[in-house]
Amino acid sequence: MKKMDPYQSKTDEEIRQLAMDAVEGKIFFGSMIREADIDCVFTIFMPIILGGTDLSDWMKDNKVIELYEYLSEAGPRAINGYPTFFSVKFLDEADAERFRALAREFREVTQKLLHPPKRPPAESAGGIDQEKLFDV
Repeated sequence: MKKMDPYQSKTDEEIRQLAMDAVEGKIFFGSMIREADIDCVFTIFMPIILGGTDLSDWMKDNKVIELYEYLSEAGPRAINGYPTFFSVKFLDEADAERFRALAREFREVTQKLLHPPKRPPAESAGGIDQEKLFDV
């Protein structure tokens, strides 16, 4: 196997896009695998098993803690309900922390936009129902 280059940290823009895509449900992460199914990681992300110990050592050396791939890259078959991929992407500890922090923020904003808190009935201001200003 060809020696792999060291892990390259993601740019702020790459982390931002990854966080947005994750919140939109476009990505499958290794951390989504149920603990009881963790042995399936090798059949979900096939390059992990095909890369052998060289890839495993590279992941350890580069402190990779998260595997992921875009669902659009999934193969035609599923294993135990999980997608299968012939490619895999990685996040090291630092990038995973940056990603998680930003994804949490995006999720909170998205939840607020999609499920705003209930407001009490609008009070009339000079005979104008302010809530109707936003009705289309």
